[in-house]
Amino acid sequence: MSTFLHPLLVVLHLSLVVWGTLLWQRQRSLGTLIVIITAAGLAYDNLILALGMSIGVGSTLETLNVPRYLLHAVMTPLLVLTALELARRAGVPMAQSTRNRNIMAGLAVILIGVGMSQSFIGMHLKPACHDGILRYAERLTENQLCEGVTYEEGVLEARGLPPLASIATVIVVAIWGFMIGRKASLWWLLAGAVVMFITAAVPASRVGLWVGNAGEFVLLASLLFVTARLQAREGLGALGSVQPAAS
Repeated sequence: MSTFLHPLLVVLHLSLVVWGTLLWQRQRSLGTLIVIITAAGLAYDNLILALGMSIGVGSTLETLNVPRYLLHAVMTPLLVLTALELARRAGVPMAQSTRNRNIMAGLAVILIGVGMSQSFIGMHLKPACHDGILRYAERLTENQLCEGVTYEEGVLEARGLPPLASIATVIVVAIWGFMIGRKASLWWLLAGAVVMFITAAVPASRVGLWVGNAGEFVLLASLLFVTARLQAREGLGALGSVQPAAS
């Protein structure tokens, strides 16, 4: 199933890049730009997963896998800024405060640091095979060992904390999504965050990475959907109506 779904996710994320670019052309906001870059990165993420078996075990595939981890460590926490921007535009009182904006910016920086230290700095990637997908991963379970690959002793004993930065990001986005729903009756962001939280909890070692990656698509799509609805309310429904985002 993964061999079919990861190429599909490449197409879906590229569609978000196109949609996001159209929305950004109407209103050039940082939040929308973050979503565009994240969607492009996730298209790359799924493309490398889809091509892993064709490339094969070796330094080439390992090198191509490195940006996948950097993307998640850096771009995922920045989504709290997108959620904050949408909350501000939706009229959520807490999002209007410069102090709260600075707090969110500081939180994003902290979460990037946590993500980098936990998932990128000093990582030692190893070949992982499951459901027709070959990738390089930091931690392995027994059913992810690749046939014909020699692993170091104790490779299955490497266990770590859950992705704290990603979890915190989704929780913060969900909180802003709830506030947007209360203020503007737009519940899509909260729904997207809930879907992301649920799919991220599904063990990739059992069903593959596609479930969590599909959740990422839903979350980004919900951010763009709320963006589009807010633009429509602001009278920015046509590409000719271009303006910078309000500060």
